[in-house]
Amino acid sequence: MDTLDWPPSVADLVRDLDLLRSKGWISIEERRLPALTRACARLNFVYASGDPDVEGLVRAAVGDLGNDELGRSAFALFGLDDTSRQLAMSFREEAAGRVMGISQRQFQRTRRSQVMQALARQIVARMTTRVPSVVSESYRSPFLEWHEKSWVRKGKTQAQEFESNLDFFSRELVPVFDLPEAAQLSEEQVREVLVLWLYNYLDFTVQLEVGPVNYVCQRIHDASFLDWLPVTSKDDALRIYTDEGGHAEMSNELSRRVQLFTGVKPFRIRPQFLVKLDELRRDRLPMERDFVTLLFVIVSETLITGTLSKLPSDATVQPSVRAVAADHASDERRHHAYFAQLLEMIWPRFPKPLRRRAVLLFPILLHAFLDLDREALRNILSRFPSVFREPDVIIANLITSTSVKRKLQESARPSISQLRKAGVLDEAKAIEVFEAAGFSIGRRHETEYRRQSGAAHHPVQGLRGQLS
Repeated sequence: MDTLDWPPSVADLVRDLDLLRSKGWISIEERRLPALTRACARLNFVYASGDPDVEGLVRAAVGDLGNDELGRSAFALFGLDDTSRQLAMSFREEAAGRVMGISQRQFQRTRRSQVMQALARQIVARMTTRVPSVVSESYRSPFLEWHEKSWVRKGKTQAQEFESNLDFFSRELVPVFDLPEAAQLSEEQVREVLVLWLYNYLDFTVQLEVGPVNYVCQRIHDASFLDWLPVTSKDDALRIYTDEGGHAEMSNELSRRVQLFTGVKPFRIRPQFLVKLDELRRDRLPMERDFVTLLFVIVSETLITGTLSKLPSDATVQPSVRAVAADHASDERRHHAYFAQLLEMIWPRFPKPLRRRAVLLFPILLHAFLDLDREALRNILSRFPSVFREPDVIIANLITSTSVKRKLQESARPSISQLRKAGVLDEAKAIEVFEAAGFSIGRRHETEYRRQSGAAHHPVQGLRGQLS
C-alpha cells in the first residue's frame, strides 16, 4: 500500500466512522473510507494482500478507549462481536445507548457524536504518538564494534598454502560417509567427495548472501519499509549487507583456489532452499513476497549449522578453509543477534491472520534449509557410479535415516528457541504445526511459564501493525 498524505484530521475520521456506523461491516466498501484507509497505512494496519485492515484499526482504537462507558458503547455501536456486527444500525445504537443507560433516541441526539469524536481522537493519537520509540529503546545494536571486528573491515586475505595431507571439509559433517556404500570409496575418492561438499557449501553461501539475505537487508534499510524500526537497526542492516558481500567474496575466492589446487570441477545448481523460496513467493503480491522472504531470512540467520560451529575447530581440515569458516561464523553471531531481535520487534505488530500464516510458513522454511539437498547429493553420488549404483534409492534412505533426523533437530534448535522467545509458539496450534512437520518442541516450554506467570514476551508486546 502506498503511503498517503498525513495525518487525516479528526473531522475526516469522524466522517468515515459515521459512514461505517450507518452501513455496517457487511455493506461498507473500504475504498469509501479514505481517512481510515490513510490511517491504516500510517499505522501498519495492512493485510498481507495490501488491503487496509480497517476493522483492526477500529478495534485497536476502541481498545484504547478502555473498558469504561465510552469504550463499551463504541464497541456496541460498531458491532465488534459476531452477533452485533450483523445487526442493523438502529439495533446497534440501541445497544450503545443501553451501555450509557439512555434510550436510542437520546443516544443519537446527545452521545453518538461524542463516541465517534473520542474514537477519531484515539486514532489521531496513535499517529502522533511516537510508538516506535518503545522499539528504539529496546533495540540493542550488535554492531557497536563492527569496524573493529567484522571480517570485511579487518579480515586478512587468504594467504595460507594448501597442505596435501589435510582434508577440505570435516568428514563428520558429510552424511555421504554414513552410507554403507561409502566404505568402498578409495581415499582419493573420499577426498574428492570432501572437495565437492566444500564447493556446495561455498556456492550456496554466495547464492544465499547476495540473494535473499541482501535483498532483505536492502529493504530494511529503505526508509519506507518497516518505517517504524529504529534508525540504528536500519543502519545495521546495511552493515549486514556489507558483511554478506564479503562472505560471498571470500567463499568465491576460496572455491577458485581449491579448484586450481585439486583440479576437481564444481557443479553449479540452484540450492534447494532457493527453489523452495521461489515456490513460496510465486503468484503472490509484491508485499506478500517481501513477507515470505523476510521470514526466510530470519530463519536462515538464526540457524547455527554444524558447518559454522564445528568446521573452524577441525584440525584435520585445511587452515584456509577453517579460517574462512571461522571469520564467517564470527560475523554471523552478530547477524544472529540482529535477526533474533528483529523477530521480537515485528512479531507483536503482525495482525492475527498474518501471524497465522507465519506459523504455517516457519516449519516449511526450516525444512528448506535443513533438509539435505537432493540435487546436490545426486550430483555427488553420480560421480562414483560404481560405488553408488542407485543414487535415488540411496538418497531416499539417507534422508529418512535416524542420524539425519537427529542432526536436523539439533540444527533447528537455535531458530526454534528464537521463535519461542518472540512468542511465535504462543499462537494457537503453533506447537502442533511444528510437531506435525517433524520438529520436536516438547510439552512444556518457556511459553507456558510466561503464560502462567503473566510475563511479557518483549517490551514491545501489544504493539499492532504489519509490513508496509
